[in-house]
Amino acid sequence: MEALEGAGLAALWRRTRLGILRSVADVYVPFALQKVALTNGRIRGQQILAVDAVSGNLDPYEFAEVPHSGKLAQVRTINYIPSQLSAQQTRDSALAVARRQLYSRGFFRLRRDLHLQVEPLDLEVFIPYWVGFFGANHHAELIVMDAVRGQIEGAKVEGLLRSWIRS
Repeated sequence: MEALEGAGLAALWRRTRLGILRSVADVYVPFALQKVALTNGRIRGQQILAVDAVSGNLDPYEFAEVPHSGKLAQVRTINYIPSQLSAQQTRDSALAVARRQLYSRGFFRLRRDLHLQVEPLDLEVFIPYWVGFFGANHHAELIVMDAVRGQIEGAKVEGLLRSWIRS
């Protein structure tokens, strides 16, 4: 609650603009795991990417290895967004993310024989988000916090959750 309310000037700004924090809820967003293999000349590598299975637009998660059941928690809740993308769409999203990562590291490091291969893994994880509802009377605003990374999220996650709440 403290992180959602903010501190100092952030808290004053939120209270002035949004009102007081009325309620907090946890919401779970599905992420599909994909194994991405890279061949760039003699350089070879692989990573496990988790891309959101609702819009394909949220920031991905990277894992050093496929998370096993001992590292995952089972949660029973009605506050989850169902997957909406097909396996091909999440694969395409993972490929786009991997390409963006490569280009951001340096376009001139890429070789002609660059090859990316994406293999969907048969695992979907749900990432928790904390949603803070602010406002007064019949007016509500929300602020979303990634419960894993501990950071306030921006318009992409907020828009996704708003459309889910409205549906």
